[in-house]
Amino acid sequence: MSVSIESIRAEDIVAFRMAVDSVAREGRFLASYEAPSLEAVERFVHTNLEHGYPQIVALADGALVGWCDITPEGRPLKRHVGLLGMGVVAAWRGRGVGNALLNEALTRAAQAGFLRIELSVRADNAAAMALYRKHGFVQEGIKRFAVRVPDGFEDVVIMARLSPALA
Repeated sequence: MSVSIESIRAEDIVAFRMAVDSVAREGRFLASYEAPSLEAVERFVHTNLEHGYPQIVALADGALVGWCDITPEGRPLKRHVGLLGMGVVAAWRGRGVGNALLNEALTRAAQAGFLRIELSVRADNAAAMALYRKHGFVQEGIKRFAVRVPDGFEDVVIMARLSPALA
């Protein structure tokens, strides 16, 4: 089964939310245990479409199996900074989907003028950190006890990638 990497479309909103919810409910990768409301997801996607922010999805036979988005940090002095979010549904991990999504999103982020891309990842997610390092991200710090989980706390690793124009 082939996977296509494409820009998100308004028609993908429900499927996108379902994919986010699937990954969130695993309780291991995202910052929440469920997806935001459909209304919040609609606002997020429409904002990205309106402003041309990179929001890429992976589609396999019409099913949305992963996503990667890079959105502005939000503060005027940080207009050059993009925040990366991504996920791949469990059945599609280890097949190169995350790599393809991240590659396309970073290409589009450069075209959109982002010079620094930041992300946070749980310290026990070695596979994700390896993927990010493969794409030029470096560890900049650790937030200790940053995430509270049912059996305790987890650290979060802060990573970033600079545009060659800055490096």
